[in-house]
Amino acid sequence: MNSQRSRSHRRAPLLALFCVSVLLSPVLGADKSGDFQRIGYYVFIGTGDYKPEYGPETPSFTLADWENLIDYLKSRGATTFIPLVTGHKLPYPSRAFPKHVETEAQSVRDDSLQRIIDYAKKSRLEVILAFTTTGHCRSYAQDHPELCIVNEDGSPAPGLCPNRPGSEVYPLGVVEEVLKRYKNLDGLLIHPPEIKPICFCPECRTLYKQKTGQDYAGASPLDRQRFFVETYLKFAAKLLAKAQKQASLNVKLMFNCDWMDDHVDLMSSLPADLDIIYWDYNLKDDYLAGRLQENLKRYQTMKRTIWYMPSSEPRFWTPSDADPIWGCGQAVKQIKIAGDNGIKNIGFFLGACIRKANIDRIHSGMTR
Repeated sequence: MNSQRSRSHRRAPLLALFCVSVLLSPVLGADKSGDFQRIGYYVFIGTGDYKPEYGPETPSFTLADWENLIDYLKSRGATTFIPLVTGHKLPYPSRAFPKHVETEAQSVRDDSLQRIIDYAKKSRLEVILAFTTTGHCRSYAQDHPELCIVNEDGSPAPGLCPNRPGSEVYPLGVVEEVLKRYKNLDGLLIHPPEIKPICFCPECRTLYKQKTGQDYAGASPLDRQRFFVETYLKFAAKLLAKAQKQASLNVKLMFNCDWMDDHVDLMSSLPADLDIIYWDYNLKDDYLAGRLQENLKRYQTMKRTIWYMPSSEPRFWTPSDADPIWGCGQAVKQIKIAGDNGIKNIGFFLGACIRKANIDRIHSGMTR
């Protein structure tokens, strides 16, 4: 997840979620929101959206490395493991989209995803597979500019526009293939595109005109954003319906992106059993006292279970040069604020780099 908040608040999404109420009760105070019901970690099986200079670690993990990581997360209270099984390239040996496979990833060479899932289940963790959808798909998007979101200058953005015919083939096809091929999982998590929420493709222009009677180019930024949210949510509902037919899913989750935060009312169009993970990596005290709590309250107005996700990866914090000790302390503050606002499920962003020192600092702060 490297969205506008990621770039301003720098998030970057593969997280697996873990939750142990006994460990966290000192943080929350039972009189306000009780213990956390889940704590999880979101981890990238492959490179995800990491740049090479970030030094991603998980693409080289052997099965033994994954087993060791799962054991470690379990020792830190994990109840839920959420591996990202997509990214700019696919970290499993796809037969449907072989050109877009991350062939360098160890999980592709060993075809080890099912064994990773099975080990997590053997460790009594809930397993939720995470999918990027119309974003974080640069390999496919570069091959299909005719399906991409279009910038105002006419250039293709690195994401797919659901209003363009044929754009659903890849994201729906990946979900269908994975759910057919891999078993023993509990649910799925979908990731909206972390991209500027605007599209000037001919299809969006035409549909906006039909819907509003207004010219898209003359619309306000907020109205364009709202149309973008409506477009994505319609696609998300279609993907979730297809996934539910493909596999028995006990849990369905969706990440927010910051372009959704002012349009929470539109999410009523989504299935009632879809829950939301609100992630936010801005650690500044004024932000924690203001916008963070405003957003938490906004999402809590929905009749859905809301998770909160901080990050153990300093690269995506705001400020990005934060001292790790201070940053982890601020992450503990975020979690306290989330609990005080009624959040009962916490997930941690790990991405493709496992920062154990930071995980330990945050865990220690939560249990102190």
